[in-house]
Amino acid sequence: MTVINNVQYLKDCETGLKRYDINNDGKTTVEEYKNVALFGDEKIDEAAFKSLEAYAGTDGVITAQEYAYWLNSKDYDDCVNAFEKKCSQSSFGTLGTFPALFKMRDKLYAAKYRRSNPADIYESPIEKYKNNNKGLISTIIEFFKGN
Repeated sequence: MTVINNVQYLKDCETGLKRYDINNDGKTTVEEYKNVALFGDEKIDEAAFKSLEAYAGTDGVITAQEYAYWLNSKDYDDCVNAFEKKCSQSSFGTLGTFPALFKMRDKLYAAKYRRSNPADIYESPIEKYKNNNKGLISTIIEFFKGN
């Protein structure tokens, strides 16, 4: 059974989409979803949202099944891969600071996490440990070990 036909995965997609239903009408549109900072890269985000529009169809409403198809599509893969390539080519010199590089890697991890856990909110180590430098440093080390 593929994840697209997995009942629990579709329920998780539905739960995930509810977070972006800004006007609380029970439907998440592509326009509402555009409030998500997917990658933080204008060009890659634009490509991702454009592909999502194609999966959502003419009504612009994203169903759980359409969201599941999109998260597991070549289109989404292409965006993740483009961002991963950008991350691997970036350095402290191009981004200016270590936190900027870490934030970029964090967004990449969130994009991958979204696919396998559509109902969960990815908890960024940056946000989790921003007031605890010791925790953040150990998290950074663990984060880069795992990626």
